[in-house]
Amino acid sequence: MLDEEPGGYKCKITEHATRNTEHAAITPARHYPITVVNPHLTPPISSQVQLSPSISLFCHFFTCTLKSSAYFPRMKRNLLLALAATAILAPFQPLLAADSEEGFVQLFDGKIFNGWKKAEEHPDTWKIEDGALVAHGDRCHLFYVGDDKPFKNFHLKVEVMTAPHSNGGIYFHTKYQASDWPRAGFECQVNNTHSDWKKTASLYDVVNIAQSPAQDNKWWTQEIIVKGSSVTVMIDGKIIFVYNEPPGVQPGKPFARKLDEGTFALQGHDPNSTIHYKNIRVKRLD
Repeated sequence: MLDEEPGGYKCKITEHATRNTEHAAITPARHYPITVVNPHLTPPISSQVQLSPSISLFCHFFTCTLKSSAYFPRMKRNLLLALAATAILAPFQPLLAADSEEGFVQLFDGKIFNGWKKAEEHPDTWKIEDGALVAHGDRCHLFYVGDDKPFKNFHLKVEVMTAPHSNGGIYFHTKYQASDWPRAGFECQVNNTHSDWKKTASLYDVVNIAQSPAQDNKWWTQEIIVKGSSVTVMIDGKIIFVYNEPPGVQPGKPFARKLDEGTFALQGHDPNSTIHYKNIRVKRLD
């Protein structure tokens, strides 16, 4: 295992990568999975990302050298940690670059429900207040129907604010459903202090996060990036996790939770929850 100083990130090479690390130098075309663990989540949440063989080999070397602190005084160890962090984060540099709105299209004008369709159950749950879509009432989902072309690969940004003890969600790859919880696609959780332990940014029941990276009564930006079999979730510009769907995954029942294509939906969860959603914009990545 490769450990940073307290409060930082931990990385560990997966079993598959450990078995193959010795071959990395002679099979440069292959990629090895590495697990990135965010210690700010309780319990820490792991997600698989693909790193090049050179980075995997570097991590293997780094892990071995740190096992003996006698060879590496604290300063040198910290330098190695910095180098490791640079190598590990390199694949994410495009995501960490200066924020750009180029290519994004607004899905909500802040004034009317044009392009959005409420579920048939409890439609009064949804209101527009101060340029935001506000969910407060019995369960009702609000679906985006303003584009006939389904969304497959995309970058979605939504500004969100919750009242204490509220639960909501942002669905993607879903489809209109008149009642009940949406069965198609995934829900990216919105929940900082509700009793449900699966908190904000969770890919509900796929990657579950126990400690929210956001706070009630404060706006944050929740981003979902889907490209191929990869889903990246970000809060206020910081990557929370990257989920790579394993090959051969089949849709679940009753909830599919499999990458496909579809539209977006916002969740109104219960009468004790108040969620504000605004500045909803998307960029296609097809």
